[in-house]
Amino acid sequence: MMLIDTHAHLDDEKFKDDMGEVIKRAIGNGVSEIITVSSTPGSIQRTIEIVNTFESVYGGVGLHPHDAKYFNKQIEQDILDSITKERIVAIGEIGLDFHYNYSSRDDQGRALRRQIGIALDCSLPVIVHDREASDELIKILEEFGGKMTGVIHCFTGDSDMAKKYLDLGFYISFSGIVTFPKAEKIRNAAKIVPQDKILIETDAPYLAPVPMRGKRNEPGFVRFTCEALAKVLNMDFEALSGITAENARNLFHLK
Repeated sequence: MMLIDTHAHLDDEKFKDDMGEVIKRAIGNGVSEIITVSSTPGSIQRTIEIVNTFESVYGGVGLHPHDAKYFNKQIEQDILDSITKERIVAIGEIGLDFHYNYSSRDDQGRALRRQIGIALDCSLPVIVHDREASDELIKILEEFGGKMTGVIHCFTGDSDMAKKYLDLGFYISFSGIVTFPKAEKIRNAAKIVPQDKILIETDAPYLAPVPMRGKRNEPGFVRFTCEALAKVLNMDFEALSGITAENARNLFHLK
């Protein structure tokens, strides 16, 4: 068995006391690699520190749309400096979030476009957040003419939305939400995603899957998402874990 958690936030305060144990448990559950993803100005450096500490952890660096209002030349330079480090494999978490609008839509669009530009300049994939912003997000992605590659993380859309992102060349990543009883729309969307475009993630410490609801999510729980997705797709668990791991290696150029 081989599992890769393509999206976690190990820099979160909820992991500060037992991160080593969390990673050890993940390895014990068959997780070979974890991609920890920054989202705030302060988490960029913390992500690098974590990647440097744990051999099985890779990193993504970027500014989440919640914090887009803070994007400036210094943040841009921090990202540029970070991507020269070993095992930094993506720009993210970037995107649009029109649910909370903690940053204005203009600030979100500006930060997103610039970070996509960095990704293109450095030949890195993007890790994209979309919450209630799909139409505008697709417009922005289309501005770049399909030149980039990346993943729509924690996908929560329907089959039509999945197809639009797939047509742009993106991978689709499924989180523990796919295990939730009311997530039939997402499970149906998973059925139309080609096998070579499927990824799995935890988004830890958030969104713990069934049967771990109510607990802090952690990378080792990605197996529950894989098990649920395998049932949806009528696939063997071992086969799907191998396919999603290979997809992650291809997208993020993991060694």
